[in-house]
Amino acid sequence: MRASAAGQYARALVATGRAAEAEPVIAPIRRHPAMSPRIPWVEGLVNEALGRDEAALASFGVGVAGDPLDPAPRFSAAALLLRLGRADQARQMRDEAAALAARNAAFN
Repeated sequence: MRASAAGQYARALVATGRAAEAEPVIAPIRRHPAMSPRIPWVEGLVNEALGRDEAALASFGVGVAGDPLDPAPRFSAAALLLRLGRADQARQMRDEAAALAARNAAFN
């Protein structure tokens, strides 16, 4: 519960241009795929907002590995890869994310 709340708060801080304030919010969260599966994705959003693109990609990769059925880190990685001019990688990541999102929506 704490990881989820911290992640949502950190995402709100990033969305409002306060990414530096988001780092200490998620820093104490224990990194464990079962307990905090989306924290690496949020960490990636924070890193990207702070201009640390390679660290963001690495965090998104941890998010993908920790929860392979979550499309969010893939969508974020795809957007960043596209911004970095890596269109082929971005397209592949976006296609994977879209397929997962469609699969997940079928279960709702």
